Amino acid sequence: MARKFSSDLAKSRFIKSTSDDFNYLDQVAFPSYFAADLPQAQAKFEANSQILTSISNFAGIVTTPAWRVKPSWVIVAGADRIINPELERWYAKRANSHTLEITGASHSVYESHPKEVAAIIEKAAQAASR
Repeated sequence: MARKFSSDLAKSRFIKSTSDDFNYLDQVAFPSYFAADLPQAQAKFEANSQILTSISNFAGIVTTPAWRVKPSWVIVAGADRIINPELERWYAKRANSHTLEITGASHSVYESHPKEVAAIIEKAAQAASR
């Protein structure tokens, strides 16, 4: 499905790799792709301090996804350029997730909309404690 709903980032040349199999987002592109709804100074700071991701992380195989047997909650970041919002919606529908869509939110939705993110975490925690 990721190919059907490819992201702006996947179509770009801004994913950079290191010789030891890690990747990161080009620092110049980071603010507009990862953190477009954050203050520019904060987005630039994050671009310069991002943690590299092991490329092997993307090859993992999950044999029994928790969402098949447990309730799940999803936030669709409506302006996410890292993960296509259509893919986020598809994942949420497939998992029958409780879904909150935040229009205009970037991949950094947890920073740009902390109250909404905290509220959905609280709902999930309350449901799990019943």
